[in-house]
Amino acid sequence: MADYGKRFIVRSLVRQVEQYLRFGYAQHTDQLKLVLWNDAAVVTDWQPDDEVPGELLASRGSGNFAALTQLLATYVGAADRLIFFTDGYGIEQPLSCHIAAPSNETRIIKIGPDANPRLAGSNVFEAENLMAALDGWA
Repeated sequence: MADYGKRFIVRSLVRQVEQYLRFGYAQHTDQLKLVLWNDAAVVTDWQPDDEVPGELLASRGSGNFAALTQLLATYVGAADRLIFFTDGYGIEQPLSCHIAAPSNETRIIKIGPDANPRLAGSNVFEAENLMAALDGWA
């Protein structure tokens, strides 16, 4: 996600989600967890109102689904809702094949003007439509 300022788009979207929760628009206001995912998947020690971690702006490697799947299997609770910010490249199968969560519990936000057109479905949104993705879901 190094092209077209995608990392900065993701930073802005993370802030929008954080504000959406903080201002009370969300029904599910448990904890907001930020997972950095590329060649490894790591839950950061990040709290709303903190600056977004610099690691979010570092592009290295491509998405490793084995690492993400392992993290989600051990970390994510049944009531968690997941938002993925991705350009969708490197995904040979639909993201739902890699993530064991119903589509109504996930939102996939496509990043950048060159986002993979194969990312499609009722839970897939363009970055400009983030608020529509969150409305009534988060």
